[in-house]
Amino acid sequence: MSDDKRMQDHAEVIGITGMMATGKSTVAELLAHKFLRSVHLR
Repeated sequence: MSDDKRMQDHAEVIGITGMMATGKSTVAELLAHKFLRSVHLR
């Protein structure tokens, strides 16, 4: 099964944690662009 199809079959919540200035917002933004239905909350 392709990655695109798998992403549409179920819902997931991805939480990103870490120390300040380690790229959490950058990773979250990249993930938000990868999925068809996504949100990046700050």
